[in-house]
Amino acid sequence: MKDIHDFQRRMDYINGVKGEQAEKPKVREKLETDIAEFLASGGKITEVPAPEYVRRQPCKNPKPYPKRPNPKLFRNHKYNTLLRNWLTEVDGRAKNLAAESGYSDSWLSARRHGFNQLLVVDYDILKPAMDRIENHEKLKRITAKHLGKGYEEKAQ
Repeated sequence: MKDIHDFQRRMDYINGVKGEQAEKPKVREKLETDIAEFLASGGKITEVPAPEYVRRQPCKNPKPYPKRPNPKLFRNHKYNTLLRNWLTEVDGRAKNLAAESGYSDSWLSARRHGFNQLLVVDYDILKPAMDRIENHEKLKRITAKHLGKGYEEKAQ
């Protein structure tokens, strides 16, 4: 039953489209006859010229784009600089500090590069973790010096 109704709907659509196409020449003929009658009764058709293309005028006082503000506002801040200097002294300190302090790598990176300010409160929390990491590095150097690097590799 559904197929028959669907088929009928499609046929009605096709017939409607065909019907519109069949009416177009009739409409065209009617338009042409109306125009001919208008001209025969003394009417005149005047063409309106299209407006000329005029380029848009440039601004009278063009200003250059404003300078972008420096996104690293806190790069030279005291505690940011202390953190950056401490982290760059030895490779791997950022990862160790993140593990030791509980702050994420991205949080430390934002303060290291100066995107965000490192507050005194945060620095006071980081300082003991930094001291523990320095002591651990010092112990590694001493054991490597006295026992050799092979011992340190075996211990890990």
